[in-house]
This record gives sequence, structure tokens and C-alpha cells, in this order.
Amino acid sequence: MERGSAGSQNSNLKVTGAEYNYLNQAIYQTEWTTTGTGPGPNNYFTYRVPVTNGKYLVQLYFVESSKTRPNTREFDVKLEGQIVLPNFDIYAAANGKNKTIVRSFPVTITDGSVQLDFINQIDKAKINAIAIIPYKNATLNKEPVAKIGGSRVVTANAAGEAEVTLNGTPSYDKDGYLVLHQWYVNNRYLANGMTHPVSLKVGTHQIKLLVKDNARAIHTVTTTITVKAGLLPVKPDTITTTTYEAVAKAEAMAPVNLDSAITQQEPIGKKALTIQVFPNPSSVGDKTILELTNAAQQQEINVTIYDMAGQLMHTTILKPDEFGTARTEYQLTGKLSAGTYLIRAFNQTGSAQTKLLIR
Repeated sequence: MERGSAGSQNSNLKVTGAEYNYLNQAIYQTEWTTTGTGPGPNNYFTYRVPVTNGKYLVQLYFVESSKTRPNTREFDVKLEGQIVLPNFDIYAAANGKNKTIVRSFPVTITDGSVQLDFINQIDKAKINAIAIIPYKNATLNKEPVAKIGGSRVVTANAAGEAEVTLNGTPSYDKDGYLVLHQWYVNNRYLANGMTHPVSLKVGTHQIKLLVKDNARAIHTVTTTITVKAGLLPVKPDTITTTTYEAVAKAEAMAPVNLDSAITQQEPIGKKALTIQVFPNPSSVGDKTILELTNAAQQQEINVTIYDMAGQLMHTTILKPDEFGTARTEYQLTGKLSAGTYLIRAFNQTGSAQTKLLIR
């Protein structure tokens, strides 16, 4: 041993993960550290451990028991003159305080000793325990297991979204413990945490969980969550009920006048045909759902979409079910780019219209 000094922690200190790798709480209540703080020519300490030449697994054990945030202690670790842990931050690596971590490195010795150097960068370098094991006798770290369940289908709320809690608590590590749960939605980073809430729009979403153990091995798992449109869509911007004759006359005109040729008239003795679109507003690339209600049973309904210049963008025919309801969905790509559109639905008994905003 060259340089540095011994230190001790509170004997009542309890750290997470102390029982793994045949260690215990007492091991992590002692440490060796530099005497000086920060970088400098003398701010390091060195271990030279005599061994028979051959291949070994060197295991370094750490716990951060005094720092309460990352970037407050960093140091380099060299093994046989090569940096194996640059700017090592125990708190960041363990994702918290009082959580044990281990770093393992295979090495072949030809000079009769294992040399380890711990060099200050920020504050003081430190080590809690070192194990040097003949490689043929070493037990290698096992990969953790990420688990989030299988694919599932949920129903959107009135805003066209579903509130979902992502749950990674079934994940585990056989020979240690997990220091990180990291969530991704559609290949975009979401958050860290064993569980996390997320709002998902109508459609199918890829959910990925990455877990890392205290020996920095990782494992990922992927599933899907499909959000289907709910029965309570958002209230449309405008709904206008018209007679069939007025709509037929308006459809024959070119260009279509979006502000006229529609005579508002409430039907007598029955509910008016209504049209609802959700989510609204929508975004380019999303899917939007159109729902018609109060339609005549099994009577075909013509649905048209115009841009604000009166150009016909899309037309389709829907057939209501026995409850007078019909649905379809549109992929907001191609012709349906960002802008405001008028959607009309009409049959022989009435019509309705609404506006769709695509951002």
C-alpha cells in the first residue's frame, strides 16, 4: 500500500446490497481513501498485491456513504497501468447513496503482482473492498432480468388518450440488485424509475424497459400497448345539422363554400345525426377517429373531407350498426397535412359537419 489512509463509517450504517458476493455490512463500514482533496501529483493511493503469474478476476467494491448527489466525488482507477474506470462517480453509478456496487475486470499478470491506482479528480478517491480471484475459480456476474408483462390493449379517455402506469417491479437480479430502471416509449427515452405514469394517444406504442444491476450488467425487454378509441370522444369544435336537400345542393357546387350553402334545421321527432372527431386537434402522422351517432340504422352515410379552399380531399361511405353508430379512422399523412379541414356526413335523412385541426 502506498499513500492514503484508512477510514471508517458509522457502525450503524446499513447499505443496500452488502450481503452479495459473500460480503457483509462491516466490510462497507471501512474504506481506504486519499489524504488530499482534488487532483494533484500526490493525491492518489496505490495497492500492489503479490500473486502468482496467471489470469485473475479483480473485483472492486464501493459504496457512497457521504455524498448526496452525483458529480461531487470522481476519480480514476488504473489496473496494471491502464485506466479501467475513468472519472468514476460512485453515487451516479449506484443511482443513489448507501447502495453497494461492484466492478469486475479480468487481467493477466506477468510481473508477480496486481497493481491498482486510485487517482483523485473531484474530492477524494476511495475503495471499500478488493477481491483478486484466480479466473478459473471466479463466479461471473449473471445478467439481470427485465420484466414488464405482455402486450395489452387499453381504452382512451374523452381526450383520445389513455393514462397508463408502466410497471417494472417484477424485474430482478439473481446475484445482486437493480440500480436502474430506464423506460423508453417508441424508442424515445421517457424516464427512470421502477414505475412511471405515461399518457398514450390512440394507436400502438412500443414500450421498452432497460435494467442495470450493481455490477453494471444490463438487460432490456420490449412490449406493446395498444390504445383503442373510447366511447366518450372529445366535444367537436362545431356541429351543424342540415337537411339532405341543402347538402346535396352544396356538394354539387365547385368550389365548395365552407361558410354558406348550409341551412341549419333541427330534425323533428328524432335525434339529430352527430359527428365527432378525436383527438381534435391532432398531429401530422397520428391517427384520428371519426364517429357518427344517431344515424338511421343500416342506412349508408357519405363522409367527405374538404380543405379550407373547398377542395375535396377524401370521401368514404359508412354503414351504421344496429345502434345507429358508425366509425372510421384516418391516418394523417399525405393529403391530410397540417391545416384546418371541414368534415361532412350526410344521408337521406340529415347531415352534420365539424372541423378538424391538424397541427
